[in-house]
Amino acid sequence: MIVVRGGLPASKDQKYGDFEDEPGVRNKLYRHPGSDFRSAVVASVELAPGKARTAALFKKPSQALEDTINHGRVAAITAQGFTEMQGGPPIVVDNDVVGAIGASFDTPEHDVQIARAGLAAVSH
Repeated sequence: MIVVRGGLPASKDQKYGDFEDEPGVRNKLYRHPGSDFRSAVVASVELAPGKARTAALFKKPSQALEDTINHGRVAAITAQGFTEMQGGPPIVVDNDVVGAIGASFDTPEHDVQIARAGLAAVSH
C-alpha cells in the first residue's frame, strides 16, 4: 500500500487522491484530513481512481488522453472505464510503470500540482 504523508498543499476544499498499482487495482483512496466533506465534490471519489487507473493501464499521464481528444481524436472519449482528464501521472521505477496516482480537487491545474506532489513523495 502506498500512502503519501505530507507534501500535499493544504486547502479547505475537498482533497481526494488515489493510488493504483500497475494492473490498475486500487491500493489507497486518500482524503486530505482538513477537508470539509460537506463541500466536497462527491464525484471526486470516482474521478481520482479513474485518473490513476487510466495512467496505470495506458502507462502515460491521464492528461495525454485529454490532449488527444482536445487535438481532434474525439473517438478517444469512447474508451470505456477510463478518465481522460488531467491529474493522473504514472509511477515509473527503472523505466517501468509500477502504478499511478490520481488526484481530483477543484481545477485541472490543482489536480496536476497535487498529483506531482504525491509522485514526489512516493519517489523518495
